[in-house]
Amino acid sequence: MDELIESQFQRAEELLNELEDEYGSALNKQEVTTRALNLTHEILMKLRSILDQVMHQYFEKAIAPNLTTIEKERVKIYFPIVGSEESFRLRMGRNKMLRIETDDPKTYDFIKSCQPFAHKGNGWLESLNKYAVEGKHIGLVPQKKQTHEKITIIGPGGRVSWDPKCVEFGKGGTVTIGGALIDPQTQRIVPTPNVEEVIESWVSFTFEGTEINALKLCRECLDNSRDLVKRFADLTNH
Repeated sequence: MDELIESQFQRAEELLNELEDEYGSALNKQEVTTRALNLTHEILMKLRSILDQVMHQYFEKAIAPNLTTIEKERVKIYFPIVGSEESFRLRMGRNKMLRIETDDPKTYDFIKSCQPFAHKGNGWLESLNKYAVEGKHIGLVPQKKQTHEKITIIGPGGRVSWDPKCVEFGKGGTVTIGGALIDPQTQRIVPTPNVEEVIESWVSFTFEGTEINALKLCRECLDNSRDLVKRFADLTNH
């Protein structure tokens, strides 16, 4: 992989680590910080930019030598991320790349196979494009906070976890977990030797109006973008 591209992936990884730390501190602050918002969009915009740069590198090698100076100046190269085959051909046409359908069909088919319309598993790419573009052109997309609580019982027989908002014990009789009795009034265990009770609260952030977990999306986009770029490089660097 190109050293400059790899260094940008490394920077995206550093930003993601910072985002994880920021989300962790938000557990105590109980708020969505502007820094978390900025980091989220910075990661997604950087990944979107990497895809565009990789496409531009290919353009310079495979397409630009066959264009006039004026044609090269007029074209703006983006990695296509579209929702239909018709839109894909239009985008490739704007990129002056339709000719690779016959001149370099393997690359053409690869780029097409990455599109959201080609496979439902490519939905991450659509989300990457959506939130990178919105963050760049119409401001930061607000996020909302969801706080979840989990109780974990650790005893001689192993560990059991549940969400106390979804599960209630003891209304119909005695319940024992991990060797400890559950108090139906408090939904906590009766103190029991060798049995530990852990109550955890954790915070997730989703883009407003969606169920998309922002941190999970950033990780998914980073991992998948790196894989896409590697496969693209392996295909075109010959």
